[in-house]
Amino acid sequence: MVEVGIVVVALNFINSSLPFLDIFSYTGYKYVGLCVCTFARMFGKVFSILTCLYTSAMLAHFILKSMASLVPPVDTSGRPPVIERHWVLLGIAGTQFLVAMFLGAWY
Repeated sequence: MVEVGIVVVALNFINSSLPFLDIFSYTGYKYVGLCVCTFARMFGKVFSILTCLYTSAMLAHFILKSMASLVPPVDTSGRPPVIERHWVLLGIAGTQFLVAMFLGAWY
């Protein structure tokens, strides 16, 4: 829930919003990769870490591309956003990468 709240606040910085359940579902995709990382632990620590790096990177790429297509480049009021859109979206994707790596490789 904290992660969803952070994404909502980040989207508010760029004067954009998405439905709560959409944000909740996008942040929940990391658990698919975590299941793959858990399965990869049977084959050794090095393979597990490489698998977690790959799945976390693909998750970040998916979140970045999905959010970029959902969040409009300019808000509906015509005002310029306070923070650049691409930096906020990159931050959201980077956060997803870090959380997935933390949960997958070290726990």
